[in-house]
Amino acid sequence: MPKLGSDIAIMGRLDLYVLRAPRPGAVWVPSPRAGLGIIAQALAAGFTVDDVLRQPNTFVNAGRNLIRDFLNNDASLAGIQRYAVGTSATAAARTDTQLGAEVFRAAPTNTIKDAQKLTVQLFLSTGQGNGNTLAEGGPFANGATDTADSGTLVARATHTGVVKDNTKALTYSHDLLLG
Repeated sequence: MPKLGSDIAIMGRLDLYVLRAPRPGAVWVPSPRAGLGIIAQALAAGFTVDDVLRQPNTFVNAGRNLIRDFLNNDASLAGIQRYAVGTSATAAARTDTQLGAEVFRAAPTNTIKDAQKLTVQLFLSTGQGNGNTLAEGGPFANGATDTADSGTLVARATHTGVVKDNTKALTYSHDLLLG
């Protein structure tokens, strides 16, 4: 049982949905305003779910410090602005400040607020990130741009490598939990 004044648990999970296109190079772009979730939209567009990978996530020290500074009213902070993926399978550590080998980043496709949880999603179409064996992902905040390694890494998760080509679309769904 937690003691009064004990540390807040900051953790999460990464769900990676590997979607198979109905034909090589088929293009579909999810609409965050549509009533359906990204996976439901993909199925409606003719994609099939090849695999679902679930991995624990590491809320890194820089992300923890970002929350600390926000709670201290640091007005210069910016929330999550980009989600990046990479090819490194090196286990995530709390001391990570960037992905091991970043190869692609973009603004999140969707963010979902729930009780004590923020879900950050990035959809990679059949034309994005190809030619790589993707094995890691994480959200970036506080000055993150399209430039690799910019901003503050909030959390990082590694997963079984997925060879990304024009027959696959991927949805990274990263849960950040405060409990």
